[in-house]
Amino acid sequence: DQEVLLAASAKTPGALRHASEHARCDHEIVLAVVSQDPESLEFASEDLRNNPDIVFAAARTKAWVLRYSPQLVADSSFMQRLVSRNGRALRYASAHLRADRAIVLAAVADYGLALECASAELRDDVEVVTTAVNASGRALQFASPRLRNNRDVVIAALMEAPTALRFASPQL
Repeated sequence: DQEVLLAASAKTPGALRHASEHARCDHEIVLAVVSQDPESLEFASEDLRNNPDIVFAAARTKAWVLRYSPQLVADSSFMQRLVSRNGRALRYASAHLRADRAIVLAAVADYGLALECASAELRDDVEVVTTAVNASGRALQFASPRLRNNRDVVIAALMEAPTALRFASPQL
């Protein structure tokens, strides 16, 4: 019964584990459950663990559940949509997507510290790093040495978080 399963998942993480196989394969039930209990994604059917709508509902609040969806972490359109809502999801994206400028820009705009997961090339990109430090001045620690020595980037970081000064180049 969907109502019982929803009530259980509100109180007990992973309640889908105890559901019938039929419930674990039901799109509507799984979507409702993972929307309130993202951890239940682990117990959904394999097809639903790779369904973009189901995974988005779970991962928009708990990015780590992406480990149950290996196909989607390499899907650029899915990850673009997700990281714009939960920049922390960049950590779980494929290496290729962590080097995709548009995806990284979307991630760091939402969560500046996602810069840590970006490719080395993008951690040396002025626009990407400026976007990251505008969201979180502490993201300066993940910028390339060249940009930690860039006056404009450092000032942007300091405007957001004065404590970011400790990440600036000593030469400034």
